[in-house]
Amino acid sequence: MRWSQIGTGFDPAKHLLCFQDRPQLRVSVDHRSNAALTGPVDFGALPTNSSLERVIYVTNQSFATVPTLSATILDDGAGDFELRDPLNSIELKPYVTASLRIRYSPKGLGTRSAKVRISSGIQGETPTDVALTAYGVLPAEIEIVDSTGALLPNGSGALTFGPAPTQQTITIKNTGAGPLLNVSAYLDGSGYAFTLSDVPASLVPGASTTLTISHTAADASLHQATLRIRSSDVDEDYYSISLTGQGQPKLVVEGVNNVPMEQRLEVLGLTHSRHAFLVLRNTGPGFGRTIQRHPGSLR
Repeated sequence: MRWSQIGTGFDPAKHLLCFQDRPQLRVSVDHRSNAALTGPVDFGALPTNSSLERVIYVTNQSFATVPTLSATILDDGAGDFELRDPLNSIELKPYVTASLRIRYSPKGLGTRSAKVRISSGIQGETPTDVALTAYGVLPAEIEIVDSTGALLPNGSGALTFGPAPTQQTITIKNTGAGPLLNVSAYLDGSGYAFTLSDVPASLVPGASTTLTISHTAADASLHQATLRIRSSDVDEDYYSISLTGQGQPKLVVEGVNNVPMEQRLEVLGLTHSRHAFLVLRNTGPGFGRTIQRHPGSLR
């Protein structure tokens, strides 16, 4: 545990306040707020093969200096919580804030709890106890396969799409012993060219869900993006799969012999001296040329 002082202190000569001869400590989880902590510091659910750090802040709200500010973890030997750096007692001057980092590493399953005791070092002063709560769960393991069941490795898995519109569906599995939490999917890169279906926020052990990726771009460009799937899997919390798709121009028929198709001209029986043309225009953002073809031409 390392105490880090934040702020430059307070000059009592500049303020018309009553002088306090004993320190008053305020504990909070946000050093920018004046709100004191009123409940436990909760670390949430965490797999037994992982850890999480949180910071609490202690402010000296008085004109008296705290001679030896210190902190101790009280947990009956469970070992789930630890002070992040070696304990060093410090002097905390008036209206200065110190930060304290606490690491949670669950050593068992279910509810985990402890206290951090903060002392001012003044004889007869009652220490401040801050409750720490958390929950230990078995580790989850994410696995993603394509529509054929082939594994899509994290970081090297890739999906290729033909001319839009096309779709591919992948399956997200939890092959671990614990719940897979905080599941979400989003796109990096040419996100406008692809869309994603929704995924559930959690998967119990052995469960799976599908994610449909649609390539929707109408232009003829080559589109690339990265699909990222977040979850509570400790070693694969950002799962990445590359996406590549070739767009397709949008073709419309404008008319026959430059006359709108709505007039439904009869083009049969034309002599060899006349020509009828269908005009196909690419109205997408790519290229944009007009292509004319003689009757009977299939190219």
